[in-house]
Amino acid sequence: MSNIKPAAATIGRINADPNPIPFGQGCVLISWETNDPAGAEVRVSTSLGEEKVVSRGRSGHTKIRWIVGSTAYDFRLYAASQPTAPVDSVEVRRDFESVPVIFRELADEVLRGNRPWRQLGPSNTDLHIPFHLPAVIESLVKKIRLRSSSRLKKS
Repeated sequence: MSNIKPAAATIGRINADPNPIPFGQGCVLISWETNDPAGAEVRVSTSLGEEKVVSRGRSGHTKIRWIVGSTAYDFRLYAASQPTAPVDSVEVRRDFESVPVIFRELADEVLRGNRPWRQLGPSNTDLHIPFHLPAVIESLVKKIRLRSSSRLKKS
């Protein structure tokens, strides 16, 4: 009878929080862990298929600030002892479904005079927003004003 125990299966998990990334939030936290004594490697790929190493270690976390647009990013966890087969993965993308609601809220703030639209931008707000947002807000405010004035004329 042998005293040799079979090796435990290599397992691991990877997580993204928040996922999807809400409009206005600048980063996502990728965290992972594995039982592989040799550690693990976190890689990312987009729909183009090319993988790039993001981080290494048996466990850890890293903030990712470069998730943009509607691209889906596939983060994969590879055990160091099995570097060709991912043990877990998570797809990360930005949430753009909330954008119309947020634009409406910002436009309302501008109309109330609580935020000058010219001051909206990446360095002047608590939101992580595109640099062209002031032009979008200005256009939205004009449309809202036109609708409001046309409703008043009909009354």
